[in-house]
Amino acid sequence: MGLLLGRGSFAKVFAAYSITDGDNPVVIKIIDNTKTDSIMETKIICEIKAMRRLQHHPNVLRILEVMATKTKIFIVMELVIGGDLFFKVVQRGRMKKFGARRYFP
Repeated sequence: MGLLLGRGSFAKVFAAYSITDGDNPVVIKIIDNTKTDSIMETKIICEIKAMRRLQHHPNVLRILEVMATKTKIFIVMELVIGGDLFFKVVQRGRMKKFGARRYFP
C-alpha cells in the first residue's frame, strides 16, 4: 500500500496497485471493526451492497474486491482522480437541474 489519501473515525483510505489487474492504480478503504458498533456495521454492509448494484453506473465508484478479517474490512475500489460529487457541490455550490442531469441521467 502507498500514500494515505484520507481517514475518518473508523477507516483509512490508501492508494495502492492491483496485483491481479496489471498493476492498475486502486484505492483500499480499510475499516477497523473494533471502532464500529453493530449499527455502523449494518450501514457499511448496505453501502457495499448498494455500490455493487450500481457498479455499471458511469458516476458510481466500482468496487473491485471486498475482504474481511475479524478486525478489519478491506474494500478495494477503482482510483478516481478529481474528488467526488459532494466535493464538487461544496466547491461550486448548488447545481442547476441541467447540470445535475450529467450525474443522474
